[in-house]
Amino acid sequence: MLSTMLLLHDAKPLTADEIPADDAGVVQTQFQKNSELEYFEEIGIHQLKPGSSTSQLRKEAMADLPMHRLTAEQQKKLNSLLQSVTLYRRLPTLQFEVDADAYRFFMQHPDIAVSTWRAMDISKFQLKETATGIYHADAGDGSIGNVEVLYRDPEDTLIICDGQFKSPAVVRPITARSVMRFQASFATQPDGRVICTHRGDVFVEFPQHMVDAVARVISPVSHSIADRNFRQITLFVHMMSQMMERQPSWVESLSKKMDGISEGHRQEFVRLTQTAYQNAQARWRIANLPTSPISIDKIIEPLKIQDSSPSPAQPRVMPVDGNSSTTVSGRMVSESSSSIRTTQITPTPLHK
Repeated sequence: MLSTMLLLHDAKPLTADEIPADDAGVVQTQFQKNSELEYFEEIGIHQLKPGSSTSQLRKEAMADLPMHRLTAEQQKKLNSLLQSVTLYRRLPTLQFEVDADAYRFFMQHPDIAVSTWRAMDISKFQLKETATGIYHADAGDGSIGNVEVLYRDPEDTLIICDGQFKSPAVVRPITARSVMRFQASFATQPDGRVICTHRGDVFVEFPQHMVDAVARVISPVSHSIADRNFRQITLFVHMMSQMMERQPSWVESLSKKMDGISEGHRQEFVRLTQTAYQNAQARWRIANLPTSPISIDKIIEPLKIQDSSPSPAQPRVMPVDGNSSTTVSGRMVSESSSSIRTTQITPTPLHK
């Protein structure tokens, strides 16, 4: 949806005794209660499959890319990157309730999603559309990049990113290119609710001379952080959809605080909210369900990422279950993957 730095920008250099022997670690935040997955289950984000980085998945994901939908120039650019991929990740397959039009709107206009983050004081991340389908990203910590949408339809998005990831552990910023594909499918339930199932594939290329620095600074936690941030992005879309349906006046007020977007897009955002509210009201009346508004605090609080600096009683790294692997310039970096409990709402296979 955004750029590599958005998926990895929480990654921080670890001291020698903090680096896990494998990739089975995530930086602890308020999103974790007994475990991060249990918390997301409570919120309504259900994990059907955990993230993975196996070589077989990598081959399948590459083979499944919609090359036939790209121009010759785009194909050349994409093939150049794929021939020297350093890291690959199949992000978790997640399932959640959402207004389908809201989901597609944020995928179509990621800069508007980012603008709402700033308006709610969730993040200072900047994403500006410089041309149709092309964005400039700034994480605010010296990490910057560009995002180009290669292909996009209502349920399939393919983007390519390039940028610089800044870390205090290395003298120079780490440059990188990446390809991301996000796929979604939607199923309408008997009661009218729409359930989305989505997943992502991420391919990252680092310059050869930077591989050692990347392996030291990013690799130990990159997969877990990418998975966690994908869940948080999912949570945002789910929660904003809930707010549109139950607190449309609050969303309209929020739109007036949003910066960096055109007035036309602002009005489109408000109209989308009004439609989502009307559709939800009609659905609840038919199902004879209560239509009282949801608490604004209940929506915003889970979205606010607090300082993850550890206190003496709070370890920085929290283990999770699992086991898979990826290769960094010929080195195998192991990563946990396995028996993570999942809860399925309705089987909704992703389209091919």
